[in-house]
Amino acid sequence: MTPSITAEQWQVIDSAIFAQQILHAIMVIRAATGMGVKDSLEVLNNRYVNLRAQSPERFNCTHDEYWADCYS
Repeated sequence: MTPSITAEQWQVIDSAIFAQQILHAIMVIRAATGMGVKDSLEVLNNRYVNLRAQSPERFNCTHDEYWADCYS
């Protein structure tokens, strides 16, 4: 699933991901795509994995700590 998200929207989403603002990132994805929560969370997770691989130094916690308060 490849959503239609603009470069500007990705910047907002990426900033939220780096700041561990999971809910905000999901809200932006949903607003941009019209997807439901489950699909938006999948898009978020895929983006997170890519960002974590490309810029691990921008994350201030482990993978488990990042997702610790996110229940799906």
